[in-house]
Amino acid sequence: MLVREVIAAGTSARWHAVLYFAVAAALILLAYETLAMQTLNGTGIEFTVGSGYAHVQTAAPIYAEVKSHAPFILESSDRSIRLDMSANRQEFQADYERDIEIPAGEFDFRLTLGSNVTVKLRSDADASATVVPYNVTDSSIFLIVTGMSVLGSLYFAFRALRGSNWQSKLYFDQSL
Repeated sequence: MLVREVIAAGTSARWHAVLYFAVAAALILLAYETLAMQTLNGTGIEFTVGSGYAHVQTAAPIYAEVKSHAPFILESSDRSIRLDMSANRQEFQADYERDIEIPAGEFDFRLTLGSNVTVKLRSDADASATVVPYNVTDSSIFLIVTGMSVLGSLYFAFRALRGSNWQSKLYFDQSL
């Protein structure tokens, strides 16, 4: 019924408001799912580091397959592990891949160049990884744009419920 009304352009104001509220809820859910910190445990863990960082903890040395579609530089916070895939750039190279060995212990990995690098830990040993997908600047920009979109959606939802002059009704109508 709703789809037919939307296609026929004969929707009521309440259906418009429901759609705008659904868009606002979807935007909030998208923001949470995109920016939420991920915690992974076990063997064969695979995760993607955007512009944020990953904290990896292992009890034994493990091998990791690091892959991206663009050149990148991945390094640990103590600079003991550094993977530079920008110097050997070849024209029309589709993927940048390399295997590295991660010694036992705790390491924070950050991307100093590039984004969206996939790391797959290949080992029978247990490992844990905590991934923060985006840095503070990217997260702030994303939240500002999402917040403005949610406010716009809520504005149009309330406007659909109250009619085109809902502000005057709110301020000047004593019956509300």
